[in-house]
Amino acid sequence: MIATLSDNLVYPDGYMANACLPRITLPGQLACAPRFEEKIETIPQTEWHEYIDDVDNRQYIKWMLDQKRAGSCAWEALAQGMMGNAKKQGLDPVLLNPYSGYAFTSGGVDRGSNIDTNLEFAMRKGCLPEAIWPRSKGALAKAPEELWKKYGRFFRIDEAYDCTSTAETGTALIRGFMVQFGWRGHSCLLLHLIDQYRALFANSWSENWGDMGFGIINLSSVNYMYGAFAFRSIFDFTDYYALVA
Repeated sequence: MIATLSDNLVYPDGYMANACLPRITLPGQLACAPRFEEKIETIPQTEWHEYIDDVDNRQYIKWMLDQKRAGSCAWEALAQGMMGNAKKQGLDPVLLNPYSGYAFTSGGVDRGSNIDTNLEFAMRKGCLPEAIWPRSKGALAKAPEELWKKYGRFFRIDEAYDCTSTAETGTALIRGFMVQFGWRGHSCLLLHLIDQYRALFANSWSENWGDMGFGIINLSSVNYMYGAFAFRSIFDFTDYYALVA
């Protein structure tokens, strides 16, 4: 049975609560992510039923990430979406290490991070692969700049939109975007609509949680003061594979 977190958010033992911090930019004011409805026409919620079966992004999630004891949930959802975008392009996705970005955007203290700060970092610098900078180095270990210049550039977010309403979030899912969102101190990745009111999401508490790591949430539970961002990337791993060969 798929877990539903719209009413209750129960953290497993050992997982950090309230690690998704409120956004630091006002809704619609993040420079690198214009408001969704300003760029893409919003589909009225009463018409969603006509499109719901057209998109199923669950099939593009190859790995279910596990933040373990770190407060990196906001980075886990971001990295999960980046890898899903790669697989959606027909590529064999590269396993990313969300800790690589979290070490910088957390401010050097393992108490969580902001979705909008992480997004800006991922668009500017990217995320490092597990093979280059493994989780075993720890959540706060900062990779040297030379690694970011050499490898991070292959794993950047190219396009992002700030969803500030249920109508925008649902439309983004219908349009094929994955949407990172926050609520009740946690962040996950919306994948697709189930009906006019609920959506499927990927969590970062390992495949032992929910339905192999997936759950369902009421869209009314999304808290836009944490943020909800639709994003995608166009990847080309040819040069990356040549570097690591």
